[in-house]
Amino acid sequence: MGNKNNRMAKSVADQLPQWDLSVFFSGIDDPAIDETLLQLKAGVKQLAEDKDKLAKFEDYELLEYIRLFEGIVIAVRDLHNFAQLNACTQNDNQEAVAFEMKISEEISEIMAKLAFIHYEMFKLPAEKKAEFYLSEKLKDYEGWLLVNLFAPPFKNEDVSMIIQQLSQVISCWPMKYNTFCSKMNFVMEEKKYSLSEIENIANLDPDPEVRRKAQHIISEEFARNGYLFTTMLNTIFKDEAVTAKIYQNDSFDGALEMDAIRNGMLKEDVLAVAAAVTDTYVSVSQRFYKLSAKLLKKDRLEYVDRVINPIETDSKKKYSWKECLDLVYAAFATFGLDACAKSVVDNRWVDAKPAIGKRAGAFSIQGDKPFVLLNFMGDANSVNTFAHEMGHAVHHLLSASRVNVLCDDTTIGMSEVASEFAEGLLFAKLFAQAETNKERLSLLFDCVYGQINAIHRQIAFSKFEERIYRERKKGELSEERITQIYCEEMERYLGFPLEEDAKNSWMRVGHFFGMPFYVRYYAFSGCVVNQLQKAYNSGEVENFVGRYVDMLRNTGIEDYRDLLRPFKLNPDKADFWFEAIDVISARIDMIEDLAKKEGLL
Repeated sequence: MGNKNNRMAKSVADQLPQWDLSVFFSGIDDPAIDETLLQLKAGVKQLAEDKDKLAKFEDYELLEYIRLFEGIVIAVRDLHNFAQLNACTQNDNQEAVAFEMKISEEISEIMAKLAFIHYEMFKLPAEKKAEFYLSEKLKDYEGWLLVNLFAPPFKNEDVSMIIQQLSQVISCWPMKYNTFCSKMNFVMEEKKYSLSEIENIANLDPDPEVRRKAQHIISEEFARNGYLFTTMLNTIFKDEAVTAKIYQNDSFDGALEMDAIRNGMLKEDVLAVAAAVTDTYVSVSQRFYKLSAKLLKKDRLEYVDRVINPIETDSKKKYSWKECLDLVYAAFATFGLDACAKSVVDNRWVDAKPAIGKRAGAFSIQGDKPFVLLNFMGDANSVNTFAHEMGHAVHHLLSASRVNVLCDDTTIGMSEVASEFAEGLLFAKLFAQAETNKERLSLLFDCVYGQINAIHRQIAFSKFEERIYRERKKGELSEERITQIYCEEMERYLGFPLEEDAKNSWMRVGHFFGMPFYVRYYAFSGCVVNQLQKAYNSGEVENFVGRYVDMLRNTGIEDYRDLLRPFKLNPDKADFWFEAIDVISARIDMIEDLAKKEGLL
């Protein structure tokens, strides 16, 4: 890690955008926050006073009732987003963290008191349900009506309210996880780094000894706090098991089915994806890592080398923020979505500057103000990550333009399709611009690494979660046992053992602590994206671009199988998921062919 790289990283960081949250509130001491909370409580009281009148409502009266509820949901979402976004860039600020917790608790109380709406709607007479559901006046809320009129709520309203309030307690753990990780300091060569910054060194520094040193420092710091991460994981997965038991689905298959339904998926598809991916560990992920070792002139790959692109080209440079924007805008322009992407940046909805106290990783929030968090390091991976999150942001804007807040409920799998397809657009743009075989080879290598990370690695993570879930039901797991399970599942997909400093890296996977079972949906979406790209490249789907944009607009109101039908894609087709993974195999073939032509193999 030379001084030149440090200077470049500093100059990149100095010009990075930071978001403006004044679209919500001027600050945590804004009087409008308390006023909003008072208005929300008054709105809840008004809704509760009319709950016994629903059966006598005309459709226009129910419309007013729903719009009042919708207004509450919008205000709640703005409060939540402001508190979360304000804290995640300054998790070392106790006042900001305490404010986020306060708002989270207030919101939980408000939403618990609104649980009666589902119960009151569900117990309406059948003829009244039909009248409301078929009403033209209520057409815009069809999706919300479908759930609240016909989907059975929990058996007991009081228990449901208790569960809603108890969920507030368990939600503290991911919040505490992010806060704690943001506060961690990593000292290397007498300089302090945030987690994002030192992970960037551990993954991408050209000097393998520097990578090993950074990896060791990360591992040591997490090991010092291993008891905390062990307690968090045990508590979170115990809660998952208890919740599943309450809903009488406490086997893992039952918990998986409950999670799949909650996320608008079929359990059968989730299981089919996992089976296809694990069946191709040897032929895809292990093959790729063996090829990577050959290109690095090593007998066996080490964990610290798995991210390194072994192809030396002039394109391995640091990107300025402007260059990043230009590349991503050009990629989105392929589908006429560049203006939509630019609006996210122009509205100051992006925070890209790494800092101690800032949450690691990247995300985009849902809604018509899709703020994006990024830790931009100026490398190619940062550009790709930005394209991924902008895929989410553009998707959120398109969906919000089509449906109201109550119906804007995109499934996890289709949400990740939007982001991963955006990565594909960036790859296609860069690949078309490449002038040499080495440039194409380098791009292909990064692309395949990214796909294996999004598909095979995520299923390995999912298998780890499954085993933790099953064993946690029998009792608390030790740090050593959790680490053993993690190593076994990671080594199955990697094809090589983890070094000592990589064994506790389960502690650094935020999804385990914030969104259990989420990771499997990355694999689903990665496979769907491969099938969509095949359809696009074939030229056999008329007006593919228009259909794709329509798909993004409609993900909140249509089933994912219906959304895929215009592209002639059917998940029930034999070998559908294997065919999607074959796209990765074909790209590995291309890497081997180009590497041989360049004399690298």
